[in-house]
Amino acid sequence: SNLSMIGVLRTRTGLANLDLPVEAQWEFAARAGDYVHDLYNGYNLTNGEFGDDYIDKIAWHPGNSATNGFTQSSHPVGGKLPNAYGLYDMLGNVWEATRDWYQEVLDGTVDPNVGPLQDTSKPWRVFRGGSIAEGVNWCRSASRGPKIPDQKNNTSDKYDYGFRVALTVTP
Repeated sequence: SNLSMIGVLRTRTGLANLDLPVEAQWEFAARAGDYVHDLYNGYNLTNGEFGDDYIDKIAWHPGNSATNGFTQSSHPVGGKLPNAYGLYDMLGNVWEATRDWYQEVLDGTVDPNVGPLQDTSKPWRVFRGGSIAEGVNWCRSASRGPKIPDQKNNTSDKYDYGFRVALTVTP
């Protein structure tokens, strides 16, 4: 729909192939070739290698994002070190929306290039990468969770939701 943010971007740029990345594309971009470590700077959060300096260099999280009297604040992209592909803020700062509909367990029936079909009883999109509102253990390449991007409620203004766009090109 042209009323969506992606629709507006497509119209203004003339790029019809602009969209949210599918979950597999997001993870490929976040890991930047490192499929062994939780963090794209070569460290793991899960086996005792964690130290604030390891994650502080690459991600905004609850422990380092306070500004202007707020305990957690999102930050402009580029304030931390990029991954090996030159992409900033793949971990932490804001949860990033993907095109995929959330499914708890991805089984062999799901094509990773397309993602799960929408289950209308569960209108959640997959969001990736952690945020300034979650603990540092969520700021890793494998983090994923269900979120309803356009849900309006009184408990949150979605200050830790965001998105990154992907452009499909034909060689």
